[in-house]
Amino acid sequence: MKKTVNPRSLKNLRSWQEGQSGNPGGRPRKLLTEAYQTQLARIKEGDPLGRTYAEAIVDAQIQEALKGNIAAAKEIADRTEGKTGQAVEFIPEAAPDLHLHVNFVDSDSSQPCAKISGSAGEIETYVAR
Repeated sequence: MKKTVNPRSLKNLRSWQEGQSGNPGGRPRKLLTEAYQTQLARIKEGDPLGRTYAEAIVDAQIQEALKGNIAAAKEIADRTEGKTGQAVEFIPEAAPDLHLHVNFVDSDSSQPCAKISGSAGEIETYVAR
């Protein structure tokens, strides 16, 4: 089935005028995020150490990890060291058509001093002296 373009829809296309924002209201506010941040920064009432809610949560998470809770330990590691990447393997059905050409230039003379060139599987190196 062939898709047709409504000719009236093209009349509605306009580019932004210079100095005009495409998003005048800006990024929408994240109300829940702001509420959490406000609450986490508050001092926890009745806490003998005078900790904020965030500090109390961190202490509780560490205590859980020390008890052997793997999920708590993983959360701490992810927050402090970053999440580990997931390896993805790509095996194309056919070898890609790839050609590499690199010129190395001497910084003093701006003249080529070496060249690496070739297709996938056969790279040729040439060094000019």
